[in-house]
Amino acid sequence: MMGEFDPYHKWLGISPRDQPPSHYRLLGIDEYESDPEVIEAAAERRMSFLHQYVTGDHIADAQGLLNELAAARVCLLDPKRRRTYDQQLARLAKPSSSLSHRPARFRIILMSVALSAIAVLIGVFVFLSRVRDTDQRGNVANQTISTPNSNAGIPPSNGRELAGDEAELSRPSNESDALNNSNEVVSDADQQLVLEDSGPSNESATVEPPPIVIDPGPGKPDPAQNEADAQSNTPPTVTEQATTVTPNDETTADTKLKIPDESSQIVAQRKIRQLFEKDFRYASRTEAKTTLAKKLLELGKQKDLDPSERYVSLTLAQELADTAADDQLAEESVTELDRWYDVDVFAFKHAILRRQFRLTRQPEAFSKLAEKALQNAQDALRARRYESASKIAALSQAIARKSKNPRLLVETRVVHDRTQQLRDESIDAMNARKLLATQPLDGRANDTLGHFLCFVENDWEQGTFYLARSDHEEIKLAAQLEQKQNTTDASQMGDAWWKLAERATGERRQRYQQRARHWYEQATTTPGTFQQKLIASRIQQALEDPFSDQKFFLTDLPEFDLILGPWGFAKHGKKGAYHPDPIMVHGSHVENGIGMHPPGGGHSRARYNLGGKFGTLLGGAVLAGAAGSSGESPVTFSILADNRVLWTSKPQQTAQQVEDFAIDIRDVEVLELRTTCPGGANNCHACWIDPYVIREGGLVRRKR
Repeated sequence: MMGEFDPYHKWLGISPRDQPPSHYRLLGIDEYESDPEVIEAAAERRMSFLHQYVTGDHIADAQGLLNELAAARVCLLDPKRRRTYDQQLARLAKPSSSLSHRPARFRIILMSVALSAIAVLIGVFVFLSRVRDTDQRGNVANQTISTPNSNAGIPPSNGRELAGDEAELSRPSNESDALNNSNEVVSDADQQLVLEDSGPSNESATVEPPPIVIDPGPGKPDPAQNEADAQSNTPPTVTEQATTVTPNDETTADTKLKIPDESSQIVAQRKIRQLFEKDFRYASRTEAKTTLAKKLLELGKQKDLDPSERYVSLTLAQELADTAADDQLAEESVTELDRWYDVDVFAFKHAILRRQFRLTRQPEAFSKLAEKALQNAQDALRARRYESASKIAALSQAIARKSKNPRLLVETRVVHDRTQQLRDESIDAMNARKLLATQPLDGRANDTLGHFLCFVENDWEQGTFYLARSDHEEIKLAAQLEQKQNTTDASQMGDAWWKLAERATGERRQRYQQRARHWYEQATTTPGTFQQKLIASRIQQALEDPFSDQKFFLTDLPEFDLILGPWGFAKHGKKGAYHPDPIMVHGSHVENGIGMHPPGGGHSRARYNLGGKFGTLLGGAVLAGAAGSSGESPVTFSILADNRVLWTSKPQQTAQQVEDFAIDIRDVEVLELRTTCPGGANNCHACWIDPYVIREGGLVRRKR
């Protein structure tokens, strides 16, 4: 944003004295604002306002500001990055020499005057030295020539001395080079930000404790040790980024690069924008944005590219593709970022989904987008990105409400509740680990962290170490037995967890039961003995008391009292028993589908004994013929509970038209699926799409 036109001032009201602005000033909110809703709303307002200028005379300026706003939003919405950024702002706010608060032009004038005065003094000094001692003038000259390259006229930022590459960046040989060579040195105002942001990372007096690493890695940790090996809150320096890392299929978060610090990103972005200056200038139309995004993506894929430039090129590619509504290109950019850097890829996916949500209009499109968001939320959970999973799940709920799809409304609610719970547990575990750094024997903190590691992250080696220091004696005993599992009978460990389950409630009871079942299934017992019968009954009880959101597909449950059609009854994604073609819906195989081709002028059915143990039934119904084909007669799908009709579909005759359902089945003993065809049944391939039940009820309004 060079030149006479000042977009900060003209568009955002940010005077030159306040430039470059902080992220908070750029968004127009109070400094150190932490409410994500306030930050998100401010970013949306600013970006919506600036979009009116992307087709005017200052396209490059508008696009550049939009990119800065996007970077500010990403930084401030990430608690870890915001905390680091706030520390940098606090250092900037410390009192410094009066010169550091003056406008950039005035500082340059003072620097020029100071350098001129120094040059005059040097000349006088040399002249006098020659007169006094002609034989020593060479030595005198050697001692004084180095003065112009010192920083005598430039006060160091915050009184720090600079070294290495940072010192070279801050000490141009003259003012003209510093102002004109933008490939090597940023503007004076930006230079101050670069120097402030790239200081030493060992300022223990101001840096908060390092973030919690829930998975400490192999070997048993010592809770009393200082967690200096945990990832630091201070952004890595450019030197740290220079390590060559080539991603491959086995690349993990431990081998990926750290995200470059803010100052490195500023320098890299200026270089990239200059390299593609013409492309950025004309990147107002969708086609131009897509073309530039592709170029930036290809640049980011280059093997020997500077890490900061790679990160900036890939994030710019993602942002441009996102604004151009090119979902495939945006997701490809995110995937490439994930290959190289230790980033939360789901934070980017959340941003893409939000943009798609704003542009979607049709109910069918909302349904597809809700399915996509739901899958991303579940993927984020598996990747242990609990915060992003919670945000995506909340978004999936909003999308599902627009779709008005009953199945999606329930599924997104269940996943949202689950992600919220696990996010809260992860926060509790982080806080517990912080406390254990100073109070390693705190029983409650050990219990909290140990439960999270064992039952959420499935890290029993690390988790039992903490549970063995729990303030709960029976939990401590069970953990100690786990630690000695090589010499402890499996049934004894099962008994310890079962005893805990009998006294626990809610999800803890299910967790203890499932752990007990794990050991009971490995126990060696004599058939027919009391112990063997007791263990068998407990295993069965654990199987019948699952987690509230655990899915039980009807294709895996035993059916009875069948009435068969011409293709018979088929499970596990097949259309029929006699013609086992796969059930295909919109090109995808329905792996847990059920085929129930009805007979002409009659119905087929399958019944399931639920025993009143489940709360909700979800799934869909479809004629699984070829797209565009029709059955000879319309088919009706029905669901009955204890001989009472709970749900009936619309008559379906055209293939590939899905109708979803979500039904309250609390207290239902016998569930029945039925397909009915009043006339000829040729090509009436009636199929149920992945019908399943969960224990949780009250998710659907019960019809009277």
